[in-house]
Amino acid sequence: MALNLVTTSSYRIDLLVLQFTARLAMKILYAVVLLVSMLGSTTVSADTFDGYECTDDCSGHQAGYDWAEEKGIDDVDSCSTPSQSFNEGCQSFVQGGSGVISSDDDDDDDDGE
Repeated sequence: MALNLVTTSSYRIDLLVLQFTARLAMKILYAVVLLVSMLGSTTVSADTFDGYECTDDCSGHQAGYDWAEEKGIDDVDSCSTPSQSFNEGCQSFVQGGSGVISSDDDDDDDDGE
């Protein structure tokens, strides 16, 4: 009888461990799905400045564009600073860009979707 009780207890412990592991796996899966969906939503709504992708609010691009316009810059070699976004804004001006910030939503409207 004692052997039977030990075996039954062992199965119960195994079942509890299995249930705990399954719950933990589901929580991890839920967290990963949530994280992926959040990351996906931030990349979908990324703004662009004359075709250059912005990492935040496009202020670096706008500053570079405004600077190049103010200084009358006409050569992309003059657009060389430590800031990539500033340089891209400057290059946009030199290349005849409009200096307009667009969102992905704006692109969808152009496609008729």
